[in-house]
Amino acid sequence: MNEESSLNNQMINSTLAPERKSKGGRTEEHLELFQVFEHYAPPAPLWGDWRVILSQLNGPQSYTIKYEPIGDTVVVGQVTYSNNSNQIVKEGLYQETTINTGNSVSNIEVRFQAILTGTAVRGTIT
Repeated sequence: MNEESSLNNQMINSTLAPERKSKGGRTEEHLELFQVFEHYAPPAPLWGDWRVILSQLNGPQSYTIKYEPIGDTVVVGQVTYSNNSNQIVKEGLYQETTINTGNSVSNIEVRFQAILTGTAVRGTIT
């Protein structure tokens, strides 16, 4: 496997995106770091492999995970992470969710399942 196809299989990129916030009648622009990921959702009843979308190395954080199918089908997902009690939890995921992680070194992982036909999934974690 060459280096380019290896990178395409991982499909995780860091991006800086402007975020505008109104504050006291004026608009401020902040840069927000987010990770972009792509993964495959096989048709139900199968689940795709778990994919690490972020490795957390700092204290408690709040993250928002958003995704959408690239094809014309419904996709559901699951996310695992270390919560505020430093326990690994698995939760259902549908289009967007916010998670609160604990003060630990851990991975945030997702996997997906398509309802009718398999499809690629594109998402972000901010």
